[in-house]
Amino acid sequence: MSDHLLTVSQLSCGYPQRPVLETISLPPCRAGTLTAVVGPNAAGKTTLLRAVAGLLPARGNVQFRGQNLLDLPVAELARIVTYMPQSLPRGVALTESRLS
Repeated sequence: MSDHLLTVSQLSCGYPQRPVLETISLPPCRAGTLTAVVGPNAAGKTTLLRAVAGLLPARGNVQFRGQNLLDLPVAELARIVTYMPQSLPRGVALTESRLS
């Protein structure tokens, strides 16, 4: 069994009339390790994370524990993936106890 928790290959995504990422592949994220996505402003970091979480339409392959997230129905994806933006909308609060 592979220790690859998340693998992103040939991922393309963006916004209407504005492609942002084209055929991006990343080294596998392994269980028990820390992975950082770093780069300058407007490099596509947030777009990448939103596409991996299924919040943006994307093409390619996003494997999580051997399952392609891009092929899953929304209800099943929601049971697997959580996305927390850098800033929460006004009036929304989230505490650690609400995540449990």
